[in-house]
Amino acid sequence: MNKGFTLILFATALLQVGCYSDDDFYNRNVRLRLTDAVSFSEQQEYTVGDTLVFELKFSRYLEEEGYDTLLDVFETTGSEEFGYRFDIVRFSEFSDSFERIGINDSNIIGARVSDDFSSFGSDMAARLDADRQEYVSKVGVILVETGRFRVDLDFLELNSGSYYDFDSDTVNISIRHEQSEDNRAAGEFTVIENTGG
Repeated sequence: MNKGFTLILFATALLQVGCYSDDDFYNRNVRLRLTDAVSFSEQQEYTVGDTLVFELKFSRYLEEEGYDTLLDVFETTGSEEFGYRFDIVRFSEFSDSFERIGINDSNIIGARVSDDFSSFGSDMAARLDADRQEYVSKVGVILVETGRFRVDLDFLELNSGSYYDFDSDTVNISIRHEQSEDNRAAGEFTVIENTGG
């Protein structure tokens, strides 16, 4: 193989790598953090058939690492809703730890993401309120079994759209929710049998 052909082949390979660069992908996806945005009822004990309610609420103006001014997530994304998932975990005496349990969809009450929302793994929707200042999601979970439980938000991530949407005109925001120990403890509750007539 002659040197000229090898040089052309090498230059072509470099151009192709540049064309498929991830720079644009990462520049269109912004990651933010949010702490203790979920509030729980002060009620710690429920009976089977009761509904546990919690609320997630955050401002459309959030801190962005490395910037002095707040980022307007609505203006940036144009999204009136952020999709997310949550889990319920149950304490197991056998493993001496909390373990994830499945929740029947019919036992969850609250706004769901719209049909055109394409964020993978998102069910619930935090929607921009009437004043267009905060995103709010109020969720109810009908409790159907006894035990010691916790609303698990350790891996909660809010997404403005599909994080892997390659539409070059769209900026997607992913917000990682973090919980303090106090907030995590506030999400714990016990469900007992309904002994009423």
